Amino acid sequence: MFDAFDWESFSAAWNSDLKMSFHFVKQAFALPLRRGSTVVMVSSGAAVNGSPLSGEYAGAKRMQWLLAGYAQKQSDERRNICTIAVLPTQLIQGSAIAARASKAYGALAGISAEEYMQRSPVPLTDEKVAAAIVGALRGGLAVGTSAIAVSGSGVEPLK
Repeated sequence: MFDAFDWESFSAAWNSDLKMSFHFVKQAFALPLRRGSTVVMVSSGAAVNGSPLSGEYAGAKRMQWLLAGYAQKQSDERRNICTIAVLPTQLIQGSAIAARASKAYGALAGISAEEYMQRSPVPLTDEKVAAAIVGALRGGLAVGTSAIAVSGSGVEPLK
């Protein structure tokens, strides 16, 4: 678990995923985007549920969600741009990450990777995540929504 990490490996997601999101949102706000534009960053359900085998990954993903909220508040005050974090709350069926994570978390739970993936009755696919992103880009979210949870069963706004 966390004690198997050194600081460099523990903080890796802060220095990659979160850093990239920070610069992406900052640059998006520096552009002359037209009113009503949407800025999307992909986070993770680990922001909600944690990820004990992944170091501080969950913390970095939670910070992406918070960053989207901070940017949304700033946008509401000045620019009318929607900033949204997309949080896939299940492992994405067929992805390399799902293969590795289901093996590791299945072992932790004493079950196979296949059994771990079957814990969710409706699989999450990359097509479902893409559809959620497109829906957000088309303005399909309630005002004030800065994050959505995407599962195999659908999309849920998060506050």
